[in-house]
Amino acid sequence: LVEPPPEGTPAQGQALITEVKNQIRALLTRLEALVQAFRQERSRLSLCGKQIDTRELHRLAVSDLQVFSTLRRRQTVNTAVQIVLDASSSMKDSRIEVARRSALAAALALQSIPGTAVNCAAFGKKHHVTVLTCFGERVEPTASRYAAIEAEGSTPLAEALWWCATALLFRQEERKVLLVITDGEPKDRNAARDVIQRYL
Repeated sequence: LVEPPPEGTPAQGQALITEVKNQIRALLTRLEALVQAFRQERSRLSLCGKQIDTRELHRLAVSDLQVFSTLRRRQTVNTAVQIVLDASSSMKDSRIEVARRSALAAALALQSIPGTAVNCAAFGKKHHVTVLTCFGERVEPTASRYAAIEAEGSTPLAEALWWCATALLFRQEERKVLLVITDGEPKDRNAARDVIQRYL
């Protein structure tokens, strides 16, 4: 189940953004490599080849035989990234602070890379998922939600991963990446392992 995100104050959100600014710079270089994908593009038309471009058959009427095309792959950024944050009771105290900052820093850094879509959610409380930043939403105005998230409940990682799979499935981006921020031990290790295998 998805529940409404907690709403901290704008001041709390801005304070959290200020805290993670140095982390954002350090993350950018590493994340740019992570989100690169390949996009297929049509090459120029030619007189020979294996693939006829049916949209260009009208050229034959004027004896233009350049109707063959091939697809080439160009490296580009075309990626959807789902960040999921463990906000279970085992993350209390300093762990949730580090996790909050990490999730926000990653979301802000990824947002600044053109061609990247970011979604961030937390899980733990009553087996619910709390969306902190939606796909298409700017991260900065949602920073207060990260600041207000509390550590409570169990660690239903498998259920959270199923929710993430649904969120990523309908994205049009060529590449899809899931980042999990957790202290490690899921409520049901076998179920979590099964979901992860399905992702692969």
